[in-house]
Amino acid sequence: MKEWIENLKEKSMPYRSLMSAGRLSATILMWIAMTLLLGELVADLYPVLPFWAGYPVAAGLVVVLTFVLYLLIRVIFGGKSLSRAAFLLLLTLLLSMFFAADHDAHPVTCILFALLGALAVDAAGRAVVGMIRTRQFRVSGLVTFLVSGAVIAGFVLAFLQKGFGENRIPAYTSLRAKSAEVPKGFSDTLENGSLDVKSFSYGPGSNFDREAQTIDLSEMAERKGISAPGMKLYYSKGLDQAPVSGRVWYPLGKKKCPTLFIVHGNHSYGTESYLGYEYLCRMLATNGYVAVSVDENILNDLSEENDARAVLMLENMKQLLKWSEEDSSSPLYGMIDPEKLAVAGHSRGGETAALTALLTNYDRYPENGNIKLGYHIPIQSVIAIAPTCDQYQPAGRSAVLEDVNYLMIHGADDQDVYKPMGEKQYNNVHFTGKKDCFKFMVFLLGANHGQFNTKWGDNDMGMPFGYVMNRNVFLNADDQRTLLCAYVKTFLDVTLKGDAKYRSLFSNPDAYRSALPATVTCAMYQDSAFEPLTDFNAASDLAAQNGVKLNVKNADLWTEKLYDSMTEAESGDYGLYMEWDDENDVTVSMEFDKADLSKKCFSFAVADLREKDVPRALLDYTVTLTDSKGKTATAQKPMEVFPALGIQATKFHSLWFDYVYRHPFMTVTVPQDAYQAEDGFDPSKVTAAEISFRDMKDGKLLLNDIGFAAE
Repeated sequence: MKEWIENLKEKSMPYRSLMSAGRLSATILMWIAMTLLLGELVADLYPVLPFWAGYPVAAGLVVVLTFVLYLLIRVIFGGKSLSRAAFLLLLTLLLSMFFAADHDAHPVTCILFALLGALAVDAAGRAVVGMIRTRQFRVSGLVTFLVSGAVIAGFVLAFLQKGFGENRIPAYTSLRAKSAEVPKGFSDTLENGSLDVKSFSYGPGSNFDREAQTIDLSEMAERKGISAPGMKLYYSKGLDQAPVSGRVWYPLGKKKCPTLFIVHGNHSYGTESYLGYEYLCRMLATNGYVAVSVDENILNDLSEENDARAVLMLENMKQLLKWSEEDSSSPLYGMIDPEKLAVAGHSRGGETAALTALLTNYDRYPENGNIKLGYHIPIQSVIAIAPTCDQYQPAGRSAVLEDVNYLMIHGADDQDVYKPMGEKQYNNVHFTGKKDCFKFMVFLLGANHGQFNTKWGDNDMGMPFGYVMNRNVFLNADDQRTLLCAYVKTFLDVTLKGDAKYRSLFSNPDAYRSALPATVTCAMYQDSAFEPLTDFNAASDLAAQNGVKLNVKNADLWTEKLYDSMTEAESGDYGLYMEWDDENDVTVSMEFDKADLSKKCFSFAVADLREKDVPRALLDYTVTLTDSKGKTATAQKPMEVFPALGIQATKFHSLWFDYVYRHPFMTVTVPQDAYQAEDGFDPSKVTAAEISFRDMKDGKLLLNDIGFAAE
């Protein structure tokens, strides 16, 4: 064996000499590759620099890191190979890029492709220059160069493609039955209104149409980390002089208008993110709203700053309300109805909106009682677009909202907030029954994170991570924004204007689908009139849930389970988990005290947790009510329930025909006219309910929020 190895070394000596002679060129080629990958990232982190300057900065950073790594290797292991340090640095960069984009879904693939890419760049540089320096043309050197060059070309071509993924919308929408007739006039409400609109900017200094003040946020946020030096250069002032700034759109000739304040999330502070919602604000203004987009760029690229975002939002609201109520020289004088206010936000701004509604009721800052708040601005409605949650917890507690209307919209193809954390905030909205409020949460198949903002676009991760993502699977940007406008405007019409004509968009969104861009909507809905039978959060006794006798037939396993399959942190929400292997009819039965359902509807939420052979058919289920005399009423599939949503988020998913799955809950509310009742059935004396699931092999379901909803 030893002799064979020595013989192999001797025969490969010319090739190894050739490759060794090209070490410097390999190092340079690896530096170039790393500079190209990091250049856009540096430009994004330091928008104070011209875009082109990102590449020389990246080049300098790469060279410095290579020499640092070279010195470490030399001290620890010995040897003097600079190319080895460059190779390890390139490998690390590729691994970081692949893992960050793929969220560890394909670890072996990430490692193999990173190794292949680094080897190809190293080998290409060594082969071509090695032959030149040794002045020896070798077939092995040429083959090495051609193969490694082909691999590099393959990487470049793959990176330049927007994606190879499959748009999943047609596969799911094909499962549907014929759509119902859309309520009359709804399509007209999606257009711009008839009112003329004007807008103006505001902020501290002479660069704005109207001057506003600054606020000290230095106790709530801090510039630190690698982007801090660039931020200090970009902004002439610190966080102790954060600007109260934004843009307002308002309808001419109107007074006492309902008003929306919207705030962007975290993005490069060199991007004017607040202008990315002009399409929404202008549309609302033509329909009689005042719409304000708040500029909080000074808080971007920070961490642990969402409390500061909320306080800055409140300060903006305070300023504009003051102009409306006290300043006759302001174009907003008399324009804002202070009793009809809504806040909205996107990404971290979505969490900011919820925190704004919470902190407006506080007299003191939860983390330091020496800081006064005391805004007490009445907020009726909160809108969260692909929000984060719990990045700031007041005094270490989650934000719990009471008696406010709440709308959450999240893209199922979101590649930034890829686990919809806002679901926890939805669960943390509670109603006392004293006010007519509702909450609605919808997942839109094909919607990504960034296209809700015209300044952000389809690259949720930024470069170089965007090279790995499938960005060809999304909804058209205009369609995605049309959906947002439809839900937001209708929500505001209902909750601020009191116009309930299309309120059923939230309790029965499927009835409106033919008027909206084609996609799949998976939604949950609950209002203050909802009477819960059980939500599985109060007790661990499966047989008795809040006085309800519960039983499950034909399931191999049924138990309570914390629903956290879609959230980055625990949702805090328990459900009834069931699984089984054979194609049984699995039935969940509930016995309870006599309930009057003559003016109520039986309701529950269900999530299909299966992940094989998706998309399957729509969930096949039956709801049966039994009255005190044993008479029954049965409804067959009263609402469409979709299986798990399979998404090809990255190019690695496309390579292996693989999917990442979303399992959103869907609320099923059974209308009175959906039942086929036996003669003599009395809906005012219902004592039991059953939900039966049919034709499901390897079934896996989660039930929650079982109760009675308003008709």
